[in-house]
Amino acid sequence: VGRAYQAQGEAPPWEEVRNRADGSEFKRGRIPAWGLLVTVGVDVQKDRVEWQAVAWSRDGRRAIIDHDTIAGHVTDDTCREGLDRLLRATWRHASGRDIGVDMLAIDGNAWTEDVFGWVRRHPASQVIMVRGVAGDNAPLIAKVQRERSHRTGKPLKYRSRFFNFGTSVLKMAFYRNLLKTDEAERGFVAIPGGMGDEFFKQLTAERRVSRKKRDGFTDYRWEKHYEANEALDTHLQAEAAAIKFGIR
Repeated sequence: VGRAYQAQGEAPPWEEVRNRADGSEFKRGRIPAWGLLVTVGVDVQKDRVEWQAVAWSRDGRRAIIDHDTIAGHVTDDTCREGLDRLLRATWRHASGRDIGVDMLAIDGNAWTEDVFGWVRRHPASQVIMVRGVAGDNAPLIAKVQRERSHRTGKPLKYRSRFFNFGTSVLKMAFYRNLLKTDEAERGFVAIPGGMGDEFFKQLTAERRVSRKKRDGFTDYRWEKHYEANEALDTHLQAEAAAIKFGIR
């Protein structure tokens, strides 16, 4: 009705999300009947990459398919071979057919040129690099502006494959939808059982807090209350891939 409101960003308790998942009919590695598009988010760490596959529906629902780790740095041959296999992976749909990856988004915030070394080997229509940006007014997804190499000063070639995405709005929406329990409701998040406690702790690892600035205005930022948050990061990267693919 046009009244002022304060947007909350509080994740539900991880135990509550885990218990709902363990009692659900959704199976790990399987896609529900309403899942029509599959995207993957990949987070890059110094000794591993972590990934999450998510299926999307026509009406804003999503289903977490699986989450796992590939050992090694993104420059290691074994790690790149693992990423290649992930890009070729398929998951069984409720209809009985196998569905592969429509689009994969990999974190390019750190080791950007190393990540691009793997990205450039695959079609731009299937693999992109992404970087999360803070701020409630950041666009959901936008191409990274022209950047130059720190070593040569020349424009970096990966600009056409590199996208910023607004993490704050996506986190608020995701945590709001995570509370929904009706499978038919728009925004419902289906989570399979058997994902392990660590996954749910990471998925709900952040909260949005307010801080009063010196000028009297209030600033909002996301803070971790659990050290590891890769499950949340990979989920948002998978959503950025879905947005780039055109799910909205």
